[in-house]
Amino acid sequence: MENVLIKKTIYARLFSELKDQAKEQGGILGCGSDGVISAFFHDPGKDSCPGKYIPDTAVLNKLIQDWNACGIRFCGVIHTHTNGRSTLTETDLEYGRRIISCFPDLKQLYLPLMADGTLYFYMIDRAGVCSICEAAAV
Repeated sequence: MENVLIKKTIYARLFSELKDQAKEQGGILGCGSDGVISAFFHDPGKDSCPGKYIPDTAVLNKLIQDWNACGIRFCGVIHTHTNGRSTLTETDLEYGRRIISCFPDLKQLYLPLMADGTLYFYMIDRAGVCSICEAAAV
């Protein structure tokens, strides 16, 4: 199992901003040159039907460009499941595969999931293979 390093402040923000939401939402993650996740942007998503997170891609793509200019590299998409499901759906996996294909320099994409107040860390590689990771706050 791969370890994912995440700054304590970002780890705490994931819980404070996503833990008890009534509708599915998410955000993006960024890391510095050391590979430690050090940036998070909370995206409540576009208006959508309950049980489905639809990212505001225009806002997120602009932020990814801004992050790049500051030395922060996009490295993941987090979202919530309000139904308590702690695993990624096939739709989540397909979305992750599409995202990683748009970023040729990205070796892996983190796809953490918040469900019932618990954070589950997943990763998808360039081949589209998903695996579970262990997050360590530093």
